[in-house]
Amino acid sequence: MPRGQKPSLSLESFLLPLLSPSSLSTLRSFMSANSGAFASVSFREGGEYPLEWTSVHAGFEEAVEGIIKGAVEDGGTSMEEFKELVAGAHEDGGGGGGGGAATAMAGLLLGLVDFRAFVDVMVDEKKRDYYFDI
Repeated sequence: MPRGQKPSLSLESFLLPLLSPSSLSTLRSFMSANSGAFASVSFREGGEYPLEWTSVHAGFEEAVEGIIKGAVEDGGTSMEEFKELVAGAHEDGGGGGGGGAATAMAGLLLGLVDFRAFVDVMVDEKKRDYYFDI
């Protein structure tokens, strides 16, 4: 590689740390530890979500972002470059140097950053287990 040129960035290289045993264990433990907040409330579609759910979701987002930030820093790049890579992958339909089953699995976990998807999984233990058993 010519001097001063950065290696090409791969979205998959940043998403794979989400699938490491320690990361999956961290996320699963977080969800298990906070599942009680979702089990004790019956929610009707169209109603307001309990404030505690928003707080738990924010904690989950922080855990996911921490894992990604660590991968970005370990990769010798910045969060700005990572965000550009993600935007490029989104624009070209998921390309951008990522691909394969690992990226698809990481995408499932990242999908939980969406509040409604997170709630859907947290209120159903079988769905929650599914994310970590596949």
